[in-house]
Amino acid sequence: MVSAFSHDRGEVLGLKAMENKRESEIFVVQDLLALLDFKNVVFTMDALHCQKKTASAIVNSGNDYLITVKANQNKLHQSIATHCQMTSPIHQYNHSEKTRDRSIQRNISVFSPPSEIDPIWVGVNCVIKVWRQGTRGGQPYQSQKETYYICSLSPHSSLIPKGIRTHWHIENRLHWVKDVVLQEDDYPFCGGYAAANMGIIRTIALNLFRLNGFASITKAIRTLAHDLPRLFSFLQ
Repeated sequence: MVSAFSHDRGEVLGLKAMENKRESEIFVVQDLLALLDFKNVVFTMDALHCQKKTASAIVNSGNDYLITVKANQNKLHQSIATHCQMTSPIHQYNHSEKTRDRSIQRNISVFSPPSEIDPIWVGVNCVIKVWRQGTRGGQPYQSQKETYYICSLSPHSSLIPKGIRTHWHIENRLHWVKDVVLQEDDYPFCGGYAAANMGIIRTIALNLFRLNGFASITKAIRTLAHDLPRLFSFLQ
């Protein structure tokens, strides 16, 4: 299931099923973008979706993007890495975050785009370098790491550091919840459309919980498990 997930609301705003090894997630996302009637939102995406057609579709629909760049776009990646080494940033942001036993520090540097970027990459208004390091349980969980992005926002936009920080909500607040709390990976139905249909139902349930003020889906289940009148009130 490919999801358009709201950072701010914690809800799935669009959904499209795909079959692994028969379909490409790249094209499924492009199809999903065409179905979404959004304006003036910022799409954050992993490096798999650092694609010229995807960036063009987002900008041409009246929206913006913040997309990770890795070696699958090697020429673009090398150009940005070199540019960030040779020039001074327009803006820098420092951010620290701690959740449970994990802490992370980010240094976010925003640069003007390299002049040699292929103009087929529509809407690149800035490039970004993010340096991260962190600990889990008091021990380093990854070495110092740099990540690069292309972005169609103004280099001065406050949405850049926010988008980088909150991009992982789709893992922490959607995929993890469906896999662990709602036990999607352990579900026995696998024939026909059963798995896809149950995935849609779980997504609807998650959205209803969030729409009714529950940040924690575990707490929502415990609170509402025996309160059928309130559960049914969600559907009115």
